[in-house]
Amino acid sequence: MKALQKIWTPARTIGMVALVGTLALGACSSSGAASSGSTATSATAAVAAAGTNGDTTAPLTAADALASNAKASHVKDSDWKASDAVDVTLSGTTATSSSDAVSVSDGVLTISKAGVYKLSGSFTGKVVVAAGSEDRVVLILDNATITSSAGAAIEATSGDDLVLSLEGTSTITDGTYTGTEDANAAIYADMDLTITGSGTLNVTSGASDAITSKDDLYVLSGTINATASDDGL
Repeated sequence: MKALQKIWTPARTIGMVALVGTLALGACSSSGAASSGSTATSATAAVAAAGTNGDTTAPLTAADALASNAKASHVKDSDWKASDAVDVTLSGTTATSSSDAVSVSDGVLTISKAGVYKLSGSFTGKVVVAAGSEDRVVLILDNATITSSAGAAIEATSGDDLVLSLEGTSTITDGTYTGTEDANAAIYADMDLTITGSGTLNVTSGASDAITSKDDLYVLSGTINATASDDGL
């Protein structure tokens, strides 16, 4: 993603991307399709994308982007059940849950095992997914607000797949970056990331990317409003 030439308006405005429908993006690289930092799009199964040679003056069409990523890895809705979800109630800098895989310390909520977790409420801090290398973690964002003061707000550092399922309207906002972090987005996944659900996800990054996956990023459904000073996706 960093290898792509950025599009900036004369005023260098913050980029916004609105996505509705199915979108598949390969791992971020100079040969993948990625939304540009200051490009605005609102369409079904569409994203403003840089060409495979990084030439943003001749972007790929939505059809080309989808075709080039047809084999992107993702988790189907039928692969997990919302009825299996463990409730995680967010409240300020802390959270409560009956699961021993959920812990909170110093404003960091950590999920350490595979499973389905429903996050609701407001949290000031960072949500970290640090599961086993073969684990699938599903986070149902149920009208959740997560605001980080430092770096990514949702950071998946280990696991096989991360799924974000949208219910209602959730808001994710990152904090400041030192420049030494691996995570460079408000929502960062060092694994395959699937976004699904019928809700809306508002993601804001004032200093970096809105949503980044180091592997495949696949949007099955839902509405994403991404505002970023760099790349939207």
